Amino acid sequence: LIANFFLDANEGQSKRDGRALLMGIFDGHGPRGHDVSHYIALELPRIFAKIMRQKANSLPQPLLDSLGSPQLEYLVVNYIKRALIETFLTVDETEPVKGSGGSTASTLFYP
Repeated sequence: LIANFFLDANEGQSKRDGRALLMGIFDGHGPRGHDVSHYIALELPRIFAKIMRQKANSLPQPLLDSLGSPQLEYLVVNYIKRALIETFLTVDETEPVKGSGGSTASTLFYP
């Protein structure tokens, strides 16, 4: 669960409570796959939250207020998509095992 990482600058005044759900299943493979899946489970939420905050200025208004707007749907979807792609690339670059294990990562983000 990722909570309260993209509230408005005026915290607590958003139309929603600032909570989102990030779920994942990480299935390690190879001799050290368990280490990789454990690393992903710990780091993916932290990195995703950081990237979401960094990219927040790409929306014309706070994400929470943009979610229900049909006019902003394309921007919101691309904002989340870009953040997820960058997150997966960062996690892949920084995983500590390199070569002796890996992991499949299936995720769902529900803002």
